[in-house]
Parts: sequence; C-alpha cells; structure tokens
Amino acid sequence: MALLLSEIESLKIDDFKDAKTDEDFIKSAMKLCQPLTLKDPKLFVNHDSKNDELAKESLNLGKTLVSQNEPLKNVIQVYNKSMAQATFGSELLAHAFANRSIVLTKAARYEESLKDIQHALESNYPDHLKASLYARKARNLLALNINDNVDETLAEAKKWALKIDEKKRDVFLNDLDKLKNKKFKKPVTHCDGRAFLPTAPDDNPQLLKTSGAIAINNSDKFGRHLVASRNIEAGEPLMVQKSYSMILVSEYRFKCCWNCSKICWSGVPCDICSNIIYCSKKCRDIAFKEHHDFECSVITSLLNNEIYEDSMIMSLRLFTKAFKEFGTLEKLYRKVQEIDSINDPIIKLFNGDVYDETKYASVYSLYRKPTGHDFKTSSAIKTAWIIHCLNATTEIFGKNLTELVEDNWALFVGKLLLRHYEINVSNMIAIELSQKKSDDKIRMCGAVINPLIDLCSHSCDRNAYAITSGDIFSLICIHPIKKGEQICISYGPDYREQDTVDRRAVLKTNHGFWCECFPCVNNWSPNENLPTCVDYLSSKTRVELLTVMGNFSDYFSFKTLESLTTDDILKLLSKFFELINLVGKDVSFLSQEVDDLKVLMLYVLKWINSRQTIF
Repeated sequence: MALLLSEIESLKIDDFKDAKTDEDFIKSAMKLCQPLTLKDPKLFVNHDSKNDELAKESLNLGKTLVSQNEPLKNVIQVYNKSMAQATFGSELLAHAFANRSIVLTKAARYEESLKDIQHALESNYPDHLKASLYARKARNLLALNINDNVDETLAEAKKWALKIDEKKRDVFLNDLDKLKNKKFKKPVTHCDGRAFLPTAPDDNPQLLKTSGAIAINNSDKFGRHLVASRNIEAGEPLMVQKSYSMILVSEYRFKCCWNCSKICWSGVPCDICSNIIYCSKKCRDIAFKEHHDFECSVITSLLNNEIYEDSMIMSLRLFTKAFKEFGTLEKLYRKVQEIDSINDPIIKLFNGDVYDETKYASVYSLYRKPTGHDFKTSSAIKTAWIIHCLNATTEIFGKNLTELVEDNWALFVGKLLLRHYEINVSNMIAIELSQKKSDDKIRMCGAVINPLIDLCSHSCDRNAYAITSGDIFSLICIHPIKKGEQICISYGPDYREQDTVDRRAVLKTNHGFWCECFPCVNNWSPNENLPTCVDYLSSKTRVELLTVMGNFSDYFSFKTLESLTTDDILKLLSKFFELINLVGKDVSFLSQEVDDLKVLMLYVLKWINSRQTIF
C-alpha cells in the first residue's frame, strides 16, 4: 500500500507556521505523521521484496523485447530488473543470467557475456540447458581469440549434450563442430574511465590523500576555500579520491551500479531486496559492508511510498555512514556535540589533527545555503517518513517504538537527516551520463558528495577541473595557479557560454551567492576579445603554439575524439598543459591563444567525463 500524496496534503501544515528551529520542524512532522503510522503500520514495511512471479513477468518481457529488436539498453534493463526480483538461488535467477548472456553475445559484448554464463553456472541452471551455455562460452572465447580454454569448454558442451533431447542433439553437435571455423563480430569494448585518472598524489601531511600543493583557508568574504600552498602548473593532479557518498537517480537503479555507478551490462542483484543492481559481486560486497546491509529494508519501505524522492536516499546514506563509523547513536551524538563546540571553521572539518574526507566530520560541517520555511517543512515531512521506516525495519531505536515523538534518539536522528537535506542541496555534484555515442545531450544518472571538492571556490574561468569515473573524483590544475591563489572549479556556465547577467542569476539561484570572479567583475561574455600574446613569446614557444593550434583545431568533433586511443587522448591533454605552462612563463595575462587552448582542453575533458558511462 502506498501513502497517497493527498493524505500528506490533508495534514495540518499550519502546524509548522510557528516552527523556528530544526527541532521544532522535526517534532511537528513526526506528530503529523504518527497517526497514519498507527492507523496502518504496514504502510512502511514491505519485507516481501523478492517476488518470483514478478521476476518471471520481467523475464518474459525481456524475451519479447529481444524478439521485437528493441535497443540493447532496454533489454538489459529489463533482465536486470528480473534478476533483482528473483529469489536468491532460484532457477529464475539463473535463467535471467543465461538469457542476458545471449543478447550480450549477439551484441558482441563477449566479455560481459562470459561473466553472465559463469553467474548462470553458479546458480540453479537446469542441466538439460547447460550444453547451450557452454557452446555460447566457446563462441565468446573464440571471438575474443582466447584459445586456451576453448577445447575444454567444447568438451563440457558435448558432455552436457547428453542431457539434450535426442532429436536435437545431432544438430547441436554438428553446429558445435563448425564453431571454430566461424567468423565473429569485432568485440565491443567499453571505455574504462579510470584510465584517464591521474596518479593519486599523497604528500600532504594535513589533508590526507591529496597534493601538498593545496591547503584549506578561511575568510569572511569567501568562507572556507582551497588555496595553492605553492605555485602549481597546469596538468598537476591535486587529488584522486573516492566520493564520500554516491546515489543513483531512481530511473537508473536497474541500469547502473548502486555502489559505483558503472553501467551494469552483466550486473548482479542484491541477495535480499529487489531495488537495485551491482556491476559485480565485489561492488555488491563493498556496498553491503559500507551501507546497504543497514538501508536495504529501509529503501524498500521508502520506495513503497509516493512521497519517495532520490534526495531521501542521500540523506539516509550520510546518516548510515556516520552511524557505521561510530557504531552507536550515543557515540555519534558525542561526536556531533564535539564538532558543534569547535569555533574554528577549518578545524570543524578535521578528524583529530588531519582532514580525512572518509570521515563524517568532513561532511557534517559543509556549507549549507539558507533555506526557506517551505523547504524546511517539506524536508521535515520526508525526514519523518525516514524515521518511521527506520523504526519499522531496524532496531536502531529499540523494538518498534509507538511514541517516536517522545524519543530523544529519534529526534536526534531526525535533526541529522534534516541537516543532510540542507547539505545535499548545497553540495551534491551530479554524475553525468551520455545516452549514446552520437548524442551530445548529457543526463544526470546520480549524485555524489565529495567534501574536498565541495570546498573549491567558483570561477567563470576555472583553473581546476574534476575528471570523474563513477564514484572516483580527481582534481587537476588546468591553468597555472600562483601560491596563495584560490583553487577554482565551475559551479555552472562559464564566460564562454553565457553573459555575465545570466551567469550571475544562475549562480545566485542555485548556490546563493553573487559571483565576483574576474570574468564577472570585468563583464566578460562569450564573444570576449582577449589580447594576443604572440608578440610576447619566445620564437620557439610562438612556433610551437601556432603549430599545435593548427594541428589540433579539428578535434572539436566527438567522432574524431572517439577514433583516438586512451593514450592518444592523454598525450593530447599533456601537450595542452605543456603549452599553457610555457606561455605562462612569458605572459602574465590571459591571452586569446591560451583561451583557445583552454577551450579545446575543456572540450576534451568534458568528452572524457561524458563518455565514461554510456547507456
């Protein structure tokens, strides 16, 4: 049974009109929601998550889509959903793996098909169908030119052929004998985004797993921000880290990995719930240990209500990680009290003597832009539902408390969850996904919280750029930064894309500040004419710059970039960085030539980010 939005709207929202503190909002929300939970406690619980009947429907739908020649991505998504719905260890799950391996082989995704074949063999796959499975495995190995295991695999296929109906066996064996002489499609390879990530720096004694070239500073005007502790050249990596937290947009729960956001061509489901898919057993185990064991049944309950929205998962995820870090609500409460007692805004972020963005302290004190009464009211109501789901599906508050409003621990958790909503709206970074290789439109498939990158200031002419691969973020310098200058990324459009008035309006609405970066103060627009630097360069640098710009001007094409190898792309970026640094030694101002280089470099960097996950 789903909670109807009309029931929420019928609640006395006027009860929030006098609310001023977070505690007021949470108490009001829990009081309003409690009558509904007492009326129908099952409203929040749906432990019968796996359902073989639904799994069978999805499996049959997948077969129908295959017969109708539907796009591969649609078929894969349906099979992924079937796996998520199927009971652990059931024959249906094995059939879903096997059927998905068929479409992957036809699509020339042989490596992914091999994974599915192994999944099916490890599951309850019927003996009389195993011969076809081994034959498909041999086909994949031959297509990949992996000859070591082909004979052994063919022998297995022949052995299991004894289980096939006698009338079909001779045809099967005849086809099997011809397999080695067949020609196969060229394998489809997917881009491994991590190949584009730089080597992780780790020489900063205060900011763990970051470059010694950066430090956290604070000022009345800019608040907390990152600065260069020495001169930094273009191309230098500043950090390579796993995001503190990552969630998927609900639409992508059966397309991407719940742990790392990679596309799930041959993914595996959660063994308990029917809500999600993982790209591998490794990711499934990591997620279960870090957060999913706690949130599994809670998410099922949240999804069972129409009030659900994706931001609820991020708020819950931040709490889950905090709770797991400290082990008990009492220890978490003491840590929050400790952080709140610290006056230094930088030390608030530290864990002891160091900044460690794997710890909750780095998240709890992140910037929260001012939010209005309506936002607080809406967030408090959603928070109250999470509290009731936690109460119904876990023992975090004890065993199914009936008077949550009077429980101090429930109130404490509620205030944390509400705080997380405010942190999210100010700090979540979108994970972008390209729908197909020829499509320039980029869509959001999820979001991450990455505390250190969230400390970067904004500039409409950024000097740093985040190269991402799933939940891994790297920050690299793309323009020379002098000691003491801020590390700046872009929160939105830059001056090459939008006029100053429009840029400032977007930033004010989305991030709550009036931009005073150099391009905004000087009113730079997309058609800005910058001064030339050619006359200020050494003859060697001038020739090299003009030669490179002439040779690389045709790279403003996705088709051209897609024809290059990963090494070619990395060499291209390296050349851009080298030239920007060379010009910077002779010229102190931003020139038209360097700007052209940065435009081309940003084009390549954006292409890298958008092409790492294609579905």
